Amino acid sequence: EFDSHYGGIVDGYDKDKDGGYYYHVVYGDGDESDCTWREIQLGLTWGQTGGFVAGEHDDPLPTGPIGSAGSTEWSLEEEEELRPQLPELEDHYESTDGAGGQFQGETNYGQIGRGASGPSKVRRHGIIDVANHGKNVSDAYGSFFQARLNESVASNHEVFPGPRNCVLYMAQYHPVPAAGAEQQKPTTWSADSRVYAFYSEKLLSKPKEHFKPYKDSKKYHVRHGMCQDASRAETFGPLIVGMAFCACAKCLEFKYRECLVKQHSGQVRTVEVPRKKGERAVETQASALPAFVAGVTANSTWAVAAAEDSRSSEGRYWLARIIEEPYQNPQDFMYCGELFGKGYYIAKIHWYRCVRRGVLRSYKEEREMSYLSMNAVIRTDGAVKMTKPPGGKRKGELDLSSEEQTRIFNAAC
Repeated sequence: EFDSHYGGIVDGYDKDKDGGYYYHVVYGDGDESDCTWREIQLGLTWGQTGGFVAGEHDDPLPTGPIGSAGSTEWSLEEEEELRPQLPELEDHYESTDGAGGQFQGETNYGQIGRGASGPSKVRRHGIIDVANHGKNVSDAYGSFFQARLNESVASNHEVFPGPRNCVLYMAQYHPVPAAGAEQQKPTTWSADSRVYAFYSEKLLSKPKEHFKPYKDSKKYHVRHGMCQDASRAETFGPLIVGMAFCACAKCLEFKYRECLVKQHSGQVRTVEVPRKKGERAVETQASALPAFVAGVTANSTWAVAAAEDSRSSEGRYWLARIIEEPYQNPQDFMYCGELFGKGYYIAKIHWYRCVRRGVLRSYKEEREMSYLSMNAVIRTDGAVKMTKPPGGKRKGELDLSSEEQTRIFNAAC
């Protein structure tokens, strides 16, 4: 609901929306505030996305070496599996500014409430600074990003427009924070590493508000996701919320109800952010991989996604026969020049070689053993079915029907 007014006096709106007028906004959780038209636009955009939501980028990464203006040439590579980058991490603190939409980010605090029991098992803590009460770490890093892009123009680097291209440029030219003499002012907030991310138009075009808001969310500037009961976290998404971040001895031990300075930081309370009716938990490919691997048996045949630069011979997929049941790799090892990382699900396989393409494809099994990362397997509903040619013809060959080809193609899209 919007009531236009200027200087606190409610009246009819008859001028430019950017000309200094304020609107009295009543939020869905009952909170109220005065906002400029620009703030309302930003809030509505944030509300549509629900905050940061992980998602696949629309296009594959560039292939081959990339570089310009004298930079070192190297290639970006896709991660085959989403492995924990910091396996020892137990708590994650995120500090943001006080944009109104961040208090309304149902997806953001829904994920915070489920972090401790999710795939990463990391307790998440969200801290939102009070608006107009000074700068915080996010301002400095926002300026850093802009400064590096301005620097690129002065250095005659080629940066194509769009957020994805900006992220690719930053990943190439500034993959790690400046160190040594270049880092003139090392501080508490000096970064050890960086992660670049962006919102795709595809993601921004879809509503992502999967969780119900809690009342008066704008009063509470800290949220702690401490629930480790998977069932309760998934159903209710409980959050411990407070009016201000506190670093007293008790709060640093996560004993928020025993805070030593409640007169300053306020009393914490527990709220719930259940899923909206009809919303289901999002299961990523990485989190679903163990369950998928459990259904893959020895001597079954599966389709494997072909790399973009290897599609000329057999198309979008190859076929492989699983020799032994897949397992989780206990340690890193090299095989035929390929590194298989610790913790990856892998299997011993024989490749099939396509000897005839068309409405009916024909294959012959190669006898050389290889290893396969199970994340590359196309997740069809069950193993691929191949048949022997009728009448004992074409000895040693197996046929793949057009129906099976269509099933694989649809699963790969």
